[in-house]
Amino acid sequence: MPYQHVLADFIGEGHYFRHIRHVRALCAERQEALVDAAHVDDVTAHEAAMARGVRSWALSKFHLTAPARGGALVLGYGGFSEGAIRRAVGELGQALEGR
Repeated sequence: MPYQHVLADFIGEGHYFRHIRHVRALCAERQEALVDAAHVDDVTAHEAAMARGVRSWALSKFHLTAPARGGALVLGYGGFSEGAIRRAVGELGQALEGR
């Protein structure tokens, strides 16, 4: 019970929402850094990955209108062993290295 009161105060005083805003801003900055560092759009990355046998999906292909800057590359990992994931990441790295 004491934890519930502390949590209720934390939320009621707005600390939780400030934390969420902070984390969103931090994640947005990190995503921007990642996209800037990658310098490749999701369709190009998807095509390079697929050419090396790494199944992926370019999310920009699912937009009704073109996104302002490429989309994201989605990689699944739930149905693969740790070794298969490591091999696929290596293949993806090699595929994108020349882009």
